[in-house]
Amino acid sequence: MSSYSVLLLLHLFAAIAFAGTVFFEVVMLEGVRRHLPREVVAQVERAVGGRAVRIMPWVLLVLYGAGIGMALSYRELLAQPLASSFGLLLGLKILLAASVLLHFATA
Repeated sequence: MSSYSVLLLLHLFAAIAFAGTVFFEVVMLEGVRRHLPREVVAQVERAVGGRAVRIMPWVLLVLYGAGIGMALSYRELLAQPLASSFGLLLGLKILLAASVLLHFATA
């Protein structure tokens, strides 16, 4: 298995973990919130938030580290991203990823 394949697998697994965590917190907990007393919801949110604070930095490190590692394979293409549609899309993906990281860090 090539190093690019390993980076791709790590990137995909970390993306699934990140998206799953966001889905759970936004969709699942929001639906449970109205069925539980306020004190219980506060305890659950503290517990889930505490766990997320310990795990998510590592998930993000793997996600962005693997993404950067894969992007290094396309250095020449990214030097002139407007020269091809793939370069343009890859550049937009990198900008979107940076935006997501910035939003996550400020949240």
